[in-house]
Amino acid sequence: MYVVDRVEGATAVLAPDAEVSDAEVSDVDIPGVDVRAAVPEDVPTLDVATSALPARCAVEGAVLRVPLDAAGAPRWAAAVRDRAEEDRR
Repeated sequence: MYVVDRVEGATAVLAPDAEVSDAEVSDVDIPGVDVRAAVPEDVPTLDVATSALPARCAVEGAVLRVPLDAAGAPRWAAAVRDRAEEDRR
């Protein structure tokens, strides 16, 4: 899962969700990023073109579930907003 930290023009700045479980983190594979180590303090952000995300997902504070392709890369166009998780917070 990712959270949209902010939107800067045509770029959504995403961060791995700090509240993900160990099981969810083990499913995340971002080349060159150790998500489990980075989440607690120095959260690495990802710049993603807002045009690569569904419009309803390019909103500050949105919690996104992003499927991965066979190579482990995020499929941004298939992201789904998790409104229940947003409400929980």
